[in-house]
Amino acid sequence: LVLYDPLAARAAVTVADQLAPGEHQVEVRAVGGWGQWPLLGLTVYDDLPPPPIWRPLAWFLLLGGLLGGFAARAGRRLRFLRRPRLQTATAATFLEQAAQLTLFLTAATLPFFQRLVPLPGRAFAAPEFFTWLSLALWLAARSLAPLPPARSLISDLRSQIFNFHSSLDLPVVAFLAVALLSTLGAANVGVASREFRTVFLDAAIFYFLVSRLLAAAPPDRRLFWLLLDGLALGAAAVAVVGLGQALLGADLIRAEGVGRVRAFYGSPNNLALYLERVLPLLVTVHKANDIITAIR
Repeated sequence: LVLYDPLAARAAVTVADQLAPGEHQVEVRAVGGWGQWPLLGLTVYDDLPPPPIWRPLAWFLLLGGLLGGFAARAGRRLRFLRRPRLQTATAATFLEQAAQLTLFLTAATLPFFQRLVPLPGRAFAAPEFFTWLSLALWLAARSLAPLPPARSLISDLRSQIFNFHSSLDLPVVAFLAVALLSTLGAANVGVASREFRTVFLDAAIFYFLVSRLLAAAPPDRRLFWLLLDGLALGAAAVAVVGLGQALLGADLIRAEGVGRVRAFYGSPNNLALYLERVLPLLVTVHKANDIITAIR
């Protein structure tokens, strides 16, 4: 990209166009500009028509239906499950455990959010894909769970969604509401809507599922340890990738003559920020577990 502009006027130059959908890599070298860094920034956008909204929803419903059908078939094969109510309860339990496992995958893939999961018509970040899949499984589990005679499915879902089960419910709702108002008032609503979905809405859904599943979990809090294992696994994975980059000297960011690892992130600072948030949590839980073991 050769830059010559003695009048200091701004101009937009198209570097690439009509690219196939998917991940691309471009290297821009600015030549000229008299050492004044006239390259203000890069803009990447997709002007293809958006796919129909029913496509991802159809895939989620298909996966939930397949898992539900598998659970119902497995429940019928058990000899002691002769009553339909017990079969339904077993299918609901299976779907709820599948939702917990999917939340584990969400926690484990958090540092890989830049790696997209391709679906027909659209690609999603791995944590977002597993979050929405877990929500679909949880809704399917609630629809199959046995309810008291005087309580309907709608009233059960209303209780789960609108009744506060934790002291953090109100701050999360307020945080989501402020983010929604900011999105509606943004200059570019299209870009702001995507940021609202990926940054705020996905996080709120993850919190909602964890808080509701923890409230219904056994006293041993297996879901808590499952999520902690997911965070540890994801952090260990990106740490290993960073160590590999340091040993091989590949894909490093040079700053002031020092090579810095970055794993899959665009900046080493992002890798450091993620690890420094997960490591204190793991150390605290490990020490607390040692203290509880010593007391026992």
